[in-house]
Amino acid sequence: YKKDVLEYLEHMKRVSNVIMDAISTHLYSLTNNNEQEQLQNDFKQSFFSPTELFRVFGYPAPNLSTSQNPDPADFGVAEHTDYGYITVLYQDNTGGLQVKTSSGWEDVPPIPGTFVVNLGDALEHHSRGYLKATSHRVLHHRKPGASTQQRISFPYFFDPDMSTIMSQIKFSDSNMNLASVSNAQQRLKERWDGQDLTLFKGSYKDY
Repeated sequence: YKKDVLEYLEHMKRVSNVIMDAISTHLYSLTNNNEQEQLQNDFKQSFFSPTELFRVFGYPAPNLSTSQNPDPADFGVAEHTDYGYITVLYQDNTGGLQVKTSSGWEDVPPIPGTFVVNLGDALEHHSRGYLKATSHRVLHHRKPGASTQQRISFPYFFDPDMSTIMSQIKFSDSNMNLASVSNAQQRLKERWDGQDLTLFKGSYKDY
């Protein structure tokens, strides 16, 4: 399978570069006009030799024989955020992925021919909280017909070069309200780990 995996990674790298280009174009449109081009070029340079990680996760089917009344919300993976910039995820048709929204937990049902893109902690840090890391979890759906299924997902993590300094965007004066600094306490309550991501200083490797 080596050839197939390497080909898949090349596709994922191209897709991720397009996604990051769209994100950076928007982010740097919110900075001072005379700095936008240079800042965006610097950002793109940090992804010239990106840090890539590809995994295949298998979630064993839950064992219904262990309980007469199994928990309908049995965790495959508990609530968390990814630590990097973006994750491009392909999932099989089993289901179970959920993301946390202002309204609560929402299912992310598999749609043939599509990928799920999660934003990570490092991107939230870089955007001063303007872009929020995607809090998500995986549940085993203990439903008739699904109880014997295992779930398989294929996350591809796309991040900057390890030596990249973890800087934070400087919004223009007219856009400073987009940063979550004024809502820092609220964000701490929202996050699963209670961490303030805007405080980190250092390189991506240290992060």
